[in-house]
Amino acid sequence: MLAKGMGDLVITKTFTMTGPGIAAAAVGCARGAFDLTLNWAKTFTGASAAPILRNQVVGYLLFDVAAKIEASRYIGWKAANYIDTNGCEAGSVLMASIAKVFATETCYEAVYDCMKTMGINSVDTRNPLNKFFRDSSIMPLYDGGNMGMQRRKGWGVMLDPAYDHLMLMDNRTMKFKKEMEGWGTQF
Repeated sequence: MLAKGMGDLVITKTFTMTGPGIAAAAVGCARGAFDLTLNWAKTFTGASAAPILRNQVVGYLLFDVAAKIEASRYIGWKAANYIDTNGCEAGSVLMASIAKVFATETCYEAVYDCMKTMGINSVDTRNPLNKFFRDSSIMPLYDGGNMGMQRRKGWGVMLDPAYDHLMLMDNRTMKFKKEMEGWGTQF
């Protein structure tokens, strides 16, 4: 494949297979930060009579984090199922990119929201949130960075004249073509 100038196709299909796994790692990272923060908010009083979880702003913020985690989990499952059902074709390329981008960027937001809940102590190197934050900030960059590769792959599929925006919803696929590798990558 590489000798015939098809190396980009090999890379695209490889990154397609890793998308759901990276989404799962992002969910795990966000879940770890959330669990730590939720348990802390249930006991930390901040010199008041009740734990800070009883404050509306903290409750709403952690509710939003929980919702982001669940959305990421479901989109990762959808990508894995879509690949299992349709193989490594155009819809799978798009779905895997969506899962990787959404889950890793959502993980970063969720961990940062947890840090906002805990405050300045969350950046202390002895605080586990510090490590969750470092991990979450790297996820959008590796395994085919979200800007450089993942969005370009999805965009390439969407540029194809045969692209049907209902394909993912209906669990249908279309053949992946070299021309779909992304705008500006063909020479």
